[in-house]
Amino acid sequence: MTRPLAAVIALLALAACKDKKQTPAAAAPPDDAAAAAPADAGRTSDKPLLEPAPPPGPSTADACKITAEYATVTLRKAAEARKVPADKLDGAAKELSAAFLEMCGADAWPAYFVECIGKSTQDVDTYRRCFDRLSAPRRAAWNARLETIIGAAGGTIYPPPPQAEVEGTTFEELCPVFVAESGRLDVCAGAGMYIPQLEEVFATARRAEVGGLIPVDAQPAIKAMCDERAQVAREAASNFCRGQPPAQ
Repeated sequence: MTRPLAAVIALLALAACKDKKQTPAAAAPPDDAAAAAPADAGRTSDKPLLEPAPPPGPSTADACKITAEYATVTLRKAAEARKVPADKLDGAAKELSAAFLEMCGADAWPAYFVECIGKSTQDVDTYRRCFDRLSAPRRAAWNARLETIIGAAGGTIYPPPPQAEVEGTTFEELCPVFVAESGRLDVCAGAGMYIPQLEEVFATARRAEVGGLIPVDAQPAIKAMCDERAQVAREAASNFCRGQPPAQ
């Protein structure tokens, strides 16, 4: 069976991840999602699908520690992108790494987010994609800490947008199956397996959020996208992650 180009690229990215353990990324506002790939981008064989993914769990203290250390390089690059002076970059990166470690453990950051950071290249693009996987309250808490550290180091800060009250639900409550399936893939491959259809879901949902909630009128379209793309994530995991142990 001929493999779609997007799937071949994804497989090569996964192989690179297995050869060299990689981790996090850092701090700039997310870009628009990439254009969606063909609907069968994650499907490369006729293997039976894995069972539906279980609900995601929290990361371990060891994983938080290892990932925070690895993230220091990316966080330094993020600080540099925020125009932190050269003589303050190392200090800012060290503080950001310490904040990452503290908050990862104290707020039980999910394993799939930590694995996404930990198995991806050390650059700002990784930050933009992986941090979209954190829930709105966790992202807000991280961004507040980030702005404090960047501001103290003399970098450019971005005040949070005004909070509005809307009727809605969280992305995680709206799309639990998508979160579980994409999370399993992140645990296996991290964002090193870049599948535009999945990244589009996260980016679309985060743009739609108001005060951390998906408004009622935006929910049907996002839910439909989640249901469709959950199958893409499950197929990709069935092809590339079969037999790998879950994150501990």
